Amino acid sequence: MALLHAVKGNYGEVTTSLYWADQGLSWGKSRAMVQPMTWTIDVEENRAVAESNEWVDTLQESKEKRESMRTADVIREVYFKLSRMGPMNQTNVIESMNGIHGERVIKRVLTAQVGKTWIVHKGEHNAYIYSHIPGAELPPPKSVKWKQ
Repeated sequence: MALLHAVKGNYGEVTTSLYWADQGLSWGKSRAMVQPMTWTIDVEENRAVAESNEWVDTLQESKEKRESMRTADVIREVYFKLSRMGPMNQTNVIESMNGIHGERVIKRVLTAQVGKTWIVHKGEHNAYIYSHIPGAELPPPKSVKWKQ
């Protein structure tokens, strides 16, 4: 058994990869010689299918896209809070976002974005103090699609 997993790309493209038993997947079975393959499908214009030169882990890519969508708003909110209020310790950042986002998500974002959107240094009593990096590249805000 093999699985084809697709992930949406830019401008009407879909990338599809073949997953098989030799990858150590618990659900995979193999009775044939399976080669790693990835295709790009143009779903907008001409419905063309092109084989890619390299195999793409679309499962991992899909997971990363979901994670970035979940955390984009948190990153933006923390960044703007730090730019308005100045350096803050981790506890104050979490408390100021109480009820908006969960503590675990905020901590994960704070750790993941060090050096990208803010810097951190140790303060009194080993507290982590976060400061924004002026001009840092922020993820775009989530776009809302309205039903018509």
